[in-house]
Amino acid sequence: MVTGGGSGLGQASAVLCGTEGAHVVCADINMEAAAATATSITAAGGNATAVEVDVSDAESTVACSRYCLERFGRIDALMNFAGISGNGSATTVDRATWDRVLSINLTGVWLMCRAVLPTMAAQKSGSIINVASIAALGGVPATAPYAAAKAGVIGLTRNMAVDYAGDNIRTNVICPGTVPTPLTLAHYLRRGEITADAVEDGLRATHARYPLRRLGRPEEIAALALYLSSDESGFVTGAVIPIDGGVSATAWQVGQ
Repeated sequence: MVTGGGSGLGQASAVLCGTEGAHVVCADINMEAAAATATSITAAGGNATAVEVDVSDAESTVACSRYCLERFGRIDALMNFAGISGNGSATTVDRATWDRVLSINLTGVWLMCRAVLPTMAAQKSGSIINVASIAALGGVPATAPYAAAKAGVIGLTRNMAVDYAGDNIRTNVICPGTVPTPLTLAHYLRRGEITADAVEDGLRATHARYPLRRLGRPEEIAALALYLSSDESGFVTGAVIPIDGGVSATAWQVGQ
């Protein structure tokens, strides 16, 4: 099950899982986008279906989990890619933005995990991959609600790793650096850091902040998520893994 499966990192991960033989449930609040991802997987010979989910709504997450269980009989992995950006410092962000970002990026992760954990516990196996950000590892200017939510995802993931290890459920979190997905590009556009007709030029300064001197690619994030969902990572749980071109290893802030 891949939330946010209709676009960006979630879409790339859903497609890769389908390519590798998984039965994929593409879950997204945008049903048309989720269906397009599922169609691309089935057209390539994979097995996928789409389901609409609002991760900030408890009933919706339960219905999504129930659909997956009824269709496939088990839930082996959950990848929580659904999320939104959120700008502002602690003093400039408004309460509505704060509440919305946390409701999707943190509470939504918890609700999805809560919806699948009973099934995974009953089958005595499961892997949950949550998605945080390098913004949770170091200060990035004017992203207070986003950074707070993503830091919360790290804490939640580590706690679940301890609480559910006895049920053979592994929970890990990946922290991507900048990947030029539609969500990321919209964030930069709103901040005025790029223009729609000069995206590459606008991102050039961001490239320079990364030791590898480039941004990430969706398929690179998907490959890590796939590994963490597979038996090959059977001894990995509670891990917080940056996948950021080395930027978290530097001594200066990524937002400078």
